[in-house]
Amino acid sequence: MPASLKSYFLLWVNSLENDFVQFLNQQSSPMRIMLLVIFAVMVHLLVVIVRWVVEHVTTGARFKTQKKLRSVITLASRASIFALYFFTFGLILQEMNVSLTAYLASASVIGLAVAFGSQGIVQDVVTGVTIIFRPTRRG
Repeated sequence: MPASLKSYFLLWVNSLENDFVQFLNQQSSPMRIMLLVIFAVMVHLLVVIVRWVVEHVTTGARFKTQKKLRSVITLASRASIFALYFFTFGLILQEMNVSLTAYLASASVIGLAVAFGSQGIVQDVVTGVTIIFRPTRRG
């Protein structure tokens, strides 16, 4: 993405976030909670749609022979699903007056502990991704 387009996109996302926060701050507490629950349900529906699309796209006849592409698509969809849930949970915690700094710090410490605990699995995933993106040699 070109730098100017990226900066316009980031400005648009920032203004959208500010508008959403201002809208939430104008609402009463029960209404804000209800809006966040509706937002969480919408995010969950988006996740269900993403999973359905990925499943139907990757099970087609075209992707049965392209295992590398199917693996990359599955990995990307799962990462985006995690990001959606993580962001939504952070918004809900922020509404409950939990500091986002504490949320991110706790998530970092837990992530670090899980990473050390599952070092072998992470190494296998990195090796797998390296193999996927390495061009195959036929000789």
